[in-house]
Amino acid sequence: MNNPELGKLITTDARRDAIHIAIAPVIAGHDLAPGQRVGFAIGSTEIVRVCDNPIGIVDPFLKEVVNKGERFYLFLLPNTIMSLRHEWVHPAFDSESIVASNKSESIAWINDWADQLQQNPKSLMEAAARWIEFEDYTYDNSESYKHVDYDKWPEFWRHYEIVTGTKPKSDTDTFFTCSC
Repeated sequence: MNNPELGKLITTDARRDAIHIAIAPVIAGHDLAPGQRVGFAIGSTEIVRVCDNPIGIVDPFLKEVVNKGERFYLFLLPNTIMSLRHEWVHPAFDSESIVASNKSESIAWINDWADQLQQNPKSLMEAAARWIEFEDYTYDNSESYKHVDYDKWPEFWRHYEIVTGTKPKSDTDTFFTCSC
């Protein structure tokens, strides 16, 4: 299998290939040349400049200098991103857009889970919050929660944490109980 490693000389057999490169829109903190190595200005996750710890390069396909204040794509250095989908994670960037995307996905998952439990999503989230704060079970004599796959509760808590930013003090399954 051909595994190109950018940023290194080719020392083995190599063939043509295609690669993904993580890019991010940024602002030039001063005039920058195409291909120049840059990193974030102190205290910023949008303005880049030449620095001792570069995280990427100025778009190498540009034909002219990027002037201070102009926006351009930063090409992140190879093998530095931490995940790759249609959006990527890099430790130097604020992950707000990724969190927003994950939050939307988690809300949808929780809504589906609430349907499976025959619960209202808002009531489900309120019951989870009570469990976290007071470890109070929620009484549900319909026992509709008993027919669902208990292995999905850890996934619920993962989505709950993404949506709310909080998680239970310890691993737990359901917070529903009956009064029988």
